[in-house]
Order: sequence, then C-alpha cells, then structure tokens
Amino acid sequence: MEANANSVLHHVVINFTTRTIELHGEDGEIKIEKCSWDEEGCKHFENMVNFCQDTLPPEMRTYEL
Repeated sequence: MEANANSVLHHVVINFTTRTIELHGEDGEIKIEKCSWDEEGCKHFENMVNFCQDTLPPEMRTYEL
C-alpha cells in the first residue's frame, strides 16, 4: 500500500522484537516498515530508529521491547 501523500505523521511505534516501525498518520493511516533479520536489515532498522530519535519528540515515539 502506498502512503497517502497528504498524511501527516502523528506517532511511531518502534518494535525491537519484530524489527518493525509503524508510522501512524493523523488521518488514521498506518504504514509498517519491516526490516529483515540480516545485516542489511539490521543497519536499516538502526538508521530508522536513530532518525526517529533525532527528529521526533518523545511524545511521538512508543517503544516495544
């Protein structure tokens, strides 16, 4: 599913056990980014987590361990 170009990010859920990041839009749209369990997927997940932590305020982030 393609993300709605007009959707505004409202919240992210970072799940370390499944290596996924859910992007929740204000309009209720949810996009899930799933990273593989190989070295490339690990690096991609790490980069996405760092980006979320560097750019989003804490109230927009939920962590699942």
